[in-house]
Amino acid sequence: MSFDIDKLTLSEKFGVNFEPDETIKSISSPNLKSCFLNEIRNILLQFLVIVGLMVLFQIIAYLFKTTFQWEMTLIFFGIVSLLSIGTCVWTILKLRTTTYLITNLSVIIHRDFYNSSTKTINIKDIKTKELKKTLVDKYFDTGTVKIFTGETKDNDGKSEKIYDNISSVSDPEKTFAFL
Repeated sequence: MSFDIDKLTLSEKFGVNFEPDETIKSISSPNLKSCFLNEIRNILLQFLVIVGLMVLFQIIAYLFKTTFQWEMTLIFFGIVSLLSIGTCVWTILKLRTTTYLITNLSVIIHRDFYNSSTKTINIKDIKTKELKKTLVDKYFDTGTVKIFTGETKDNDGKSEKIYDNISSVSDPEKTFAFL
């Protein structure tokens, strides 16, 4: 199979048009084992915060010599826990159908979950990039490359940066170097 046929096939699959001088440098998908373990790590950290808050509430109740209503507290933290687990499952399902395509001119992030979407980022529009690796990422030789293109959103009067992530990608240093 020739290189041009690969570009044509990818063009049809992702719904993008490649420039004639555009060359494909990398095609990858997230490492699902790394992603799953990172999400488990996030859930455990959230549970640790919840337990810490419950201990803090118990100490406050003891200092003020009042009884502490555990039922409402446990219901509240149970709902927060379910929401965090749901968010993590949603993230894993979304990343399961994600493909990253890096060329010499652009980064294409294609998701085929729920609604098929493709985001194209021109390399020349990238303002900053950073590589983030957790302990799990170090074990699996994966990482997340965060890309900032200058997009911001207004959040209660404050300007908040919008990052595009190439998440749980294998050999993240190579991906970082391509950008």
